[in-house]
Amino acid sequence: SALAHYNTVLIYHINYVEAYISRGNIYQNQGQFEAAIADYTKALEWWHDDAQLHLVRGHTYQLKGRYDLAIVDFTKAIAIDPHNARAYRMRGVAYALTQEDALALEDFGKAVAINPNDADIYVERGNFYLNREQYAQAVANYQQALGINPDYLYVYDQRGRVYLKWKKYPLALIDYNNILQRDVSYR
Repeated sequence: SALAHYNTVLIYHINYVEAYISRGNIYQNQGQFEAAIADYTKALEWWHDDAQLHLVRGHTYQLKGRYDLAIVDFTKAIAIDPHNARAYRMRGVAYALTQEDALALEDFGKAVAINPNDADIYVERGNFYLNREQYAQAVANYQQALGINPDYLYVYDQRGRVYLKWKKYPLALIDYNNILQRDVSYR
């Protein structure tokens, strides 16, 4: 297996940074977050100025529910690369999960200013508004995302959920039918 391969490689090449990252990715995909974080942390000993590596470790902390440490890594990524829209988006999500709404919205706004054509930013901001029952703002953000990527099925699903909660059943039905017309296997 790939995991066994990287374990063997690291026995003989303990400074092989890419192997730590790859093994960390495998651990993360398997839900072994502590092991993934340990490997990413080891890689960061050599590549401490790698914004992407901070994002990956931050995302792993977030998956583990350690939003405080995720925010620290996302903030480091932003310090390294202040024009990284993805870092602002990811930190915005972490702030949203910790109920720091003003900071979340500020980061989503910065992400949009850097890359207004990234549908994922609008999706995350839409999810933020959905979770706060601000349905008009959620729909507006999902509309922005669909304007960028009209085949983004998850967005139709999320917007359909908004319409259901908002009791706009005919609009929800349109979104769910849209999903089925595009991909009958979508669940």
